[in-house]
Amino acid sequence: MRYPRETLRLGMAALLLHAIKEAPDNFKALRELHRMLLRQIVNCERRIKRLKNARQRIRSFLSSKRPAKATAKKLKKVLQGIDGRVKDIHHLLFLWRCFGDGIACIYQSTYSLKHLYFGADYQVKSDPGFVLGKEGLIREYRMLRKALQLKLPAVLSDLTNIIRHGDVCLLAQADPVPIEVKSSSNSNDRVRRQIEQLQVLHDFYTNDGAASFRGLPSKRIAIESPVVSYEREFNECMTSAHTNGMQIVFPEPGLTYICARTEGQWSSAMLKTVETHLNGSTLCVALTPDPTWLPHYSFTASLSPANTVSFMQEVVVGVVLIDLAILKDLLIQKKLNPVILMDGVHALQVSWGFGVKDEMSSDPGAGHEMGCEQVSADMAAGDVADGIVNLHPFADQGIFRASELHFLRTATQFESLNWFVDGLASQMEMIKLEQLPATANPSGDEFYMEVPDGWLDAQDCYISTPCKS
Repeated sequence: MRYPRETLRLGMAALLLHAIKEAPDNFKALRELHRMLLRQIVNCERRIKRLKNARQRIRSFLSSKRPAKATAKKLKKVLQGIDGRVKDIHHLLFLWRCFGDGIACIYQSTYSLKHLYFGADYQVKSDPGFVLGKEGLIREYRMLRKALQLKLPAVLSDLTNIIRHGDVCLLAQADPVPIEVKSSSNSNDRVRRQIEQLQVLHDFYTNDGAASFRGLPSKRIAIESPVVSYEREFNECMTSAHTNGMQIVFPEPGLTYICARTEGQWSSAMLKTVETHLNGSTLCVALTPDPTWLPHYSFTASLSPANTVSFMQEVVVGVVLIDLAILKDLLIQKKLNPVILMDGVHALQVSWGFGVKDEMSSDPGAGHEMGCEQVSADMAAGDVADGIVNLHPFADQGIFRASELHFLRTATQFESLNWFVDGLASQMEMIKLEQLPATANPSGDEFYMEVPDGWLDAQDCYISTPCKS
């Protein structure tokens, strides 16, 4: 158990969040959770500040007094302990803010919230820093309380990991509404940039896209089919693992959930079990309570209160195995031509029918003269972050790439592979219907571009093996 002294408090926060999820109009629980998170975050920041002050005093003593070798060795060991403790408390701060993420995820789609996590050019926006001593915090908290009094769900941005624009985020509308709370009317370059960024986000949400959004022409495309989630199955897997030591669940072909306690025997047994279920086309995703989860749906909202605490304390761990060969077969059944990439940026590449490469095979250089449409797609239920669509202006062909960020929601949000494929095929079909006129001039429109080098020659990243039945 990583934070034994925090178990009770983490459990109380998990229960409050669960109460909000069960009844989103439970504003009493929402207010209490906000108060609790603010107290715990400020407390953690105070501890970090004290430890850093102690570290500075020790370093100053070592550099100015030059103590005996034995004393210096002991003090350096103390410094290492302080550094480790500071790192642990920073991780605890992340965990507390995961409950704030849970609040946002209850009221908003993560496909909308993710835009508040990124800054320019889809780089992760830096966090605002410590709440402790923050000028204007009182005004922000008053605005939050006013919103809750008016029965409008909201969250302080500083109490979340995912919301990095604005000070207070209103969650009652179809999309999040981040608001800057200023303590004065003074204006400078930083204030103007913040206001400009909020206006760009507002316009993007209002218009479901933009001609240029963070460097890319962007469009949000809604998928009507409801999400098929195995959240309940994963929770049952974790609960059983906590009781019995380990549990394996097969929610559908191509998906495997394995959970185990972290005690010695079960930890080694889990590794052996994972190995027995691996083949040349298996993607293994270890679920861990750290920032790599962002900006996906918070585990605090998808796991039960007991499982949330066990997961945070690293008492029970989970692994999701995805058979990429089965994923490819499902896409082929949709009459799509897939290439599994998993290159650290893109998860897969898809083209229609026989694919652009086959269509243009008579002219090897033709692919680099094609006009293409670039779309950073953000669907209400299944987006493709940084996805790119390349459309041939005179034929029903094109190449589309989906990011790993999007595809890995299958693991972190316990989504169905079949649902992922259905959503991708549906989006492809909607794009296909947006026919370009035969007289279109690709080079004269900002939405068109050449097929990037290497796309037409892309190959699967895994060794081909027979799919599991």
